[in-house]
Amino acid sequence: MKYTKPIFTLILITPFLTELLTYNMPINVFFSPIPFLCLIIIYWLAVLILREFSIILNTWVIGIFISGIAYGIYNEWVIAKTLFMTNTVPIAESYGNYHLILWINFAFSIFILSWHALHSVLFPIVIVDSLYPNFKNKRFLSNKKLIIISAIVLWLGIFSFFTNWTSQPWIYLIIFILIITSLIGISKYTNKPKLNLEKKRNWIFPVLLWILFIIIYSLLLHNLGKNWVQIYVLFLSAIIILFGFYKILKTKWWLSSENLALFGIGSYSFHSIFNIIKGTIEVKYDLLITEIILLIFLLFLIFRIRKQKTLN
Repeated sequence: MKYTKPIFTLILITPFLTELLTYNMPINVFFSPIPFLCLIIIYWLAVLILREFSIILNTWVIGIFISGIAYGIYNEWVIAKTLFMTNTVPIAESYGNYHLILWINFAFSIFILSWHALHSVLFPIVIVDSLYPNFKNKRFLSNKKLIIISAIVLWLGIFSFFTNWTSQPWIYLIIFILIITSLIGISKYTNKPKLNLEKKRNWIFPVLLWILFIIIYSLLLHNLGKNWVQIYVLFLSAIIILFGFYKILKTKWWLSSENLALFGIGSYSFHSIFNIIKGTIEVKYDLLITEIILLIFLLFLIFRIRKQKTLN
């Protein structure tokens, strides 16, 4: 198959750099057959579909980010249903017991949807495009295969959606479909920026920038999100922060596939370094070993991408 290598790479990095890197799922659970198969379907197939749509709709960073938010809604609303949780939400110490609006934990939603848009969708796509520049902007799937895979992902979502749902699921399903289709439709109208492909960047700057982001967002989260007015302020603050990130990337010529891939690897490295420190302090050898291996893998990706840039 012509696109075997880039497709397999997308399979490899998408769930590994989301669930395993953040240690949201311990390594023994991650590699269990059923959870691993579910991760492949939930992450890889969905991201593969969004990559195909980004090429069909001719979108770039903003468009992929918007479709990534749609994926975050699919993952956290339809599959995991964490957007409706309070004290049982993941990272409960940061996002538990926040005010709900329309039964949704908006404080958690703002963070997790943005995180998925970047780390589950945008960064894996640009990393694969950078590792295999000859396949950049080329579709991996025919229309028939795209329809079949989309149907599988949609069926899984609907099946999971109606599992353990207690009240008026059809209303939420209709709302979900409207939101998803609207976001993907909006992404079509985003423009590609002019790119300077000669500028070379390193992965250290994103690590420092993400440290700053976590500090600012944590301070905002600590003081906001307890009522709808504060959530509105938190939402606007998150938009301003994300827009500031985009302006920095655009001004500093980070928006080529290769540079943006290095930025994404810097972001993943931040999580890995943080967890290495955490594993050392808490003497968690499984966490420590997992993150060291993943950090070495990230450094290998940096080497490969820089090598591709030199060759091109």
